[in-house]
Amino acid sequence: MSKILCMVYFTVGLLLISGVPTELFGQREQRQQRGITPAEAFKEFERKVIALDNYQMTFTVSTEGMIESKIEGTITVRGGERIDLTADGTYDGRRVSVHLHADGTRLTGGTRAETFEAAAPEDFYSFFVMGYTRLGLSYLIMRLIASEPPLYPESDEEEDEWVEITYISTGERRFVGNVEAFPFGMRYNVFGESMGEGRLWINVNSGLPFRREGSLRLEDGTVNVVEFYGFSR
Repeated sequence: MSKILCMVYFTVGLLLISGVPTELFGQREQRQQRGITPAEAFKEFERKVIALDNYQMTFTVSTEGMIESKIEGTITVRGGERIDLTADGTYDGRRVSVHLHADGTRLTGGTRAETFEAAAPEDFYSFFVMGYTRLGLSYLIMRLIASEPPLYPESDEEEDEWVEITYISTGERRFVGNVEAFPFGMRYNVFGESMGEGRLWINVNSGLPFRREGSLRLEDGTVNVVEFYGFSR
C-alpha cells in the first residue's frame, strides 16, 4: 500500500464565522452542569457545522515523521451542496497541486496530471463535514494527490464503521497562542481499524475549530499532523 493510501482520513475545521453565535459552547463546567457528555457535545458541534452551508475556509496542513508535507488551500461551500477545494504545496519532497469539486450529483478532482470522476452519494456534504471534524483534512489531501475520490460510507451499515470515535473527552479552556480555546481529545477507528488519535481545539468565542494536532499509526511508521483553519462568509 502506498504512503498516500495509508494515510488516515484526517479532515478541517473553521475559525471565526461572521454571524455565527458565540455561545455554541461554554465552559467545561457549564456543559457538565447541563449534563452533556463529551460525546453529546461533539455531536452538537457537528450539527452546528453542518448547518453552516455557505462559507469559505482556508487551511494549512503539515505532517512530520514518515511523510513530511506542508499544504495550503481553500474550501468554498455554497448551498450545502456545491464544494470546491483547491490546494498546493510540498508533499514527500515534491510540489503538488490538487482540487475537488462536488455539485450534489458528481465528484471530480485529483491533480493536474490525473483526475477522477465519481457519483456523489446522497448527503455527501454531511460526510464531508464529518470527515474533517473527526479526522482532519490530511487524508483527503493524500487521496487527491493519488487521484482518488474521498472516502465515505457506501451503505447505512457502513456509516457506523466509516469513522467511529472510540473515545472522546473535553479539556479545560486556555489560550493557544492568542486564541482562547478548549480541546476535544479523541481516538478513532476507520472501517473498524484503530488508526490514531487527535486533539481538535475549539475557539470559545466562535464555537468553531481553529487548530488540530494528532498522530497517525501507519504500516511503516507514525505521521504527526498539525492543521490550522480560518473561516469567512
